[in-house]
Amino acid sequence: MAFVSLVVASTLALPLRDCDTAPCYPTAYMDQGGRDWACRGLTFSNHSGSDFGIGGFDEMDRGRPVYAAAEGHVIQIEDGHFDRCSSGNCEGGDGYGNHIVIDHGEGQHSLYAHLRNGSIMVEVGDPIACGEAIGLVGSSGFSTGAHLHFEWRVDGESIDPYAGPCSEDESAWVVQGLHGKLPARLCAGNPVEVGEDRSRVLMEPAAGEIVATQNSRVDYCWRIENSGTRSWTTENVSAILVSGARLGQRGTINLSETVLPGDSAELCAQLTATGEVGERLRSSWRMARAGSVFGSILVVRIDVVDGPDAGPRPNDVGVDVTTADAGARDSADAGGLEDVHSGCDCVTTTPVELSLAAVLLLAYRRRYRAGTLN
Repeated sequence: MAFVSLVVASTLALPLRDCDTAPCYPTAYMDQGGRDWACRGLTFSNHSGSDFGIGGFDEMDRGRPVYAAAEGHVIQIEDGHFDRCSSGNCEGGDGYGNHIVIDHGEGQHSLYAHLRNGSIMVEVGDPIACGEAIGLVGSSGFSTGAHLHFEWRVDGESIDPYAGPCSEDESAWVVQGLHGKLPARLCAGNPVEVGEDRSRVLMEPAAGEIVATQNSRVDYCWRIENSGTRSWTTENVSAILVSGARLGQRGTINLSETVLPGDSAELCAQLTATGEVGERLRSSWRMARAGSVFGSILVVRIDVVDGPDAGPRPNDVGVDVTTADAGARDSADAGGLEDVHSGCDCVTTTPVELSLAAVLLLAYRRRYRAGTLN
């Protein structure tokens, strides 16, 4: 069976990322006349994509992210449909249910279907990095259970990303893998560099420190240390969304400078407080190279407030996460209190008298405790 190859070789990464610790497996390949790409039977009639199961509705409820298989920008989203379909014939999205389409240029598109209702993390026009979280696995549209339907299109035609005797001559996956196994999570376009990527958060905003009015812009910053053995450049390392809402950040959070091993740099996101008054907005990001995440989680927490309460809290200056205890405050913070008349004719007590009273009270409490313990 001969085919004319329309795919661009070595383009795609597996759109699931947590398969080392949770169920992931192919459930159906693209239909090639009643057979799959390997001339076997893991398909069904007129199936136009590749299906990946996650272990059922319990796993779906736990929240299983879907990731972009290649770099591009979002051109279509549809959300709001029932996401617990088991009949294979639920309404919404022309059978795809809640779904996302990403344009990768040169007529190439990827589609991510049957997503969980309300889980889509991107908007039309957003630039997307390979390996960036875009939604959660669900069971919307024509679906019989929780799974991801992934579709690769070239010039408007659905193309099997797998190479084989009953399919294309070249695989669209960076590493295709064996029949019944998973493609690699490796993204294309970055050469392999010897060493290890690690990161550590040195400073981050404290919980409750960042407050903002509805729909206002927020600069949210961390100080990140390159604790690995490979250099980070502005071209090959950035932070990608791994959970929660994007909060107006378009694409990845990019470095402003090269960071050598052992050095640190400030990393800032430009976010929007899109929630309701009283809500704490949350999301999580991680550093990534070629779509492969590494290092500490970068946590976003923004409290949405009324106008007069907006802005950083006056006594909050971020949390140094490298120390377990911030220690005692500097003596300069102690300050002095002005004498303010309270409106009553109260007896004034000198500092010496207060100190003597405190000593006597402490001695009494110790005798009382000793008596109760005997």
